[in-house]
Amino acid sequence: MEADEDLRRLAETSALVLLYHGAWTSLPSSLARDLHNVPPALIRSQLERIGRYFRWVDIDTLGAMPDPRGHAAVTFDDGYRSVFEEALPVFEALGIPFTVYLNGAFFEGAVFWRDKVRLVQSMGWVEDFESFMEGIDPPASRRFYRYTKDPGIASERVDAELDRYLAHRRVAPGLPRHCVDDIADLPRHELVSYGNHGHHHYVMSSLDRARQAEEVGRTDDLLATLDGRRVSRWFSVPFGDVGDFDRATTDVIAAAGYRGVLLSRSRVHVAGIRIHGVDAIERFMPAPRPDRFWPAATPHA
Repeated sequence: MEADEDLRRLAETSALVLLYHGAWTSLPSSLARDLHNVPPALIRSQLERIGRYFRWVDIDTLGAMPDPRGHAAVTFDDGYRSVFEEALPVFEALGIPFTVYLNGAFFEGAVFWRDKVRLVQSMGWVEDFESFMEGIDPPASRRFYRYTKDPGIASERVDAELDRYLAHRRVAPGLPRHCVDDIADLPRHELVSYGNHGHHHYVMSSLDRARQAEEVGRTDDLLATLDGRRVSRWFSVPFGDVGDFDRATTDVIAAAGYRGVLLSRSRVHVAGIRIHGVDAIERFMPAPRPDRFWPAATPHA
């Protein structure tokens, strides 16, 4: 891991917003390809080291600071069960708050479409699926995992073709559900808050304005039912790069009362970032290995 001196200097100029996804000690086999997973023991080591130089706050507190230098926050995207089953005790032991950004469709019975992508990969079915799918023209120069989340390819179409293919394979009824899908399983906890990550985790810029409004609004409706649980007013952009959302997205979230967007570009955060007309917070994904901290093209959702 990089020298502590690097973190000390960084605290003088920047804020850190960590983005985690999975937190399994032992990753389920169907997720073994291309999921950003940091085991809880390593999460603890990372948090302890950062805490020597940064003050921990929740993401909404950090986002409201005119000068967030020297502060850090933790976020999780997608709502994997391991966050609560394995990572929560780490945060309780250290007294560090965190925010989990949810996809409302999972609470309506949907399976995370990126987990379907990972399943197709782990089973060695990519070539067969590419021959089976219709209405999607895969770029020859990009691998399956990457092009299926390209803003130029409609996420909804990819998801529909995955469902059709998995039904053809007769595995659809038994698809594993790794994300929390019952509100009762979302703890009311003083350290935990929840936020909006889009209803299906589709690439927002691959949708028209009306569908984007639906993606934001339906998960807003879910969050409104979380009695006794704190809710973030920042929108976590699925996939989190500048091309993954557009001005229609930011118009929609502004109308819904959000303060801005959370990005996933593996950068430290400084005040004053605005993209597509709204405030933005940079996040980075800590490397899932003990010998380094900063990510190097780490895969995520």
